[in-house]
Amino acid sequence: YGNRSTASIMFLEELAALKNRFLARLQVVHVLEDEEGDFDLLNGRLDADKIGTILQSLVDPASIEAAFVCGPAGMMDAAEQALQQAGDEQGRILIERFTVGPLDGAQQAAARALESKAQGRAMLVTVDARRRGRAAP
Repeated sequence: YGNRSTASIMFLEELAALKNRFLARLQVVHVLEDEEGDFDLLNGRLDADKIGTILQSLVDPASIEAAFVCGPAGMMDAAEQALQQAGDEQGRILIERFTVGPLDGAQQAAARALESKAQGRAMLVTVDARRRGRAAP
């Protein structure tokens, strides 16, 4: 389960409760991009190589009844590829794609105009009393 930090893990408590309830059937592996833990494999961005290594060292691909994949398009493609290379059958890989297709010309022009307008500006967002800021490229 790839996330930026522990604080950003959606349904953390619910997943832990399910894992604890179904110990023999459910395994959740957390990979954190912006928060370093003691085990290097579980640090950084979740990509095809990392997923492949996890499948070789932490998870027995033959024991997977279903793999649930959701996230950015590139990560979903990488996960599907790694699962298939590990021998997981297509029917057991469940993917929820929520990405949009390519932008048309008008959408690209609008995106460029917004990027230009945001140039040099910074944004600060507060959610659940946590602040996160980011400068525009």
